Amino acid sequence: MQFNDFFQSIITSSLNQDSIVKILLVIFLSLYILFAVILMVQIRRFNAIINQVRFSPIFKALATGHLIAAVVLLIGIAIN
Repeated sequence: MQFNDFFQSIITSSLNQDSIVKILLVIFLSLYILFAVILMVQIRRFNAIINQVRFSPIFKALATGHLIAAVVLLIGIAIN
């Protein structure tokens, strides 16, 4: 038995492929949500510095909507 076969047998015996893919998807989506949070904070700070009335609500709404959509997607994956 080779080294890779040992780990592959452990993974396939304990989890099926759908569970592994779901776990990886949740991990990657969590990292994406972290990016969305950082983007939202940076846009809010940038808008506070620039302080333009016309564009700041649009960027804030897009960043917040982006974050909410990513969280809803994560919840949908976790439930399903």
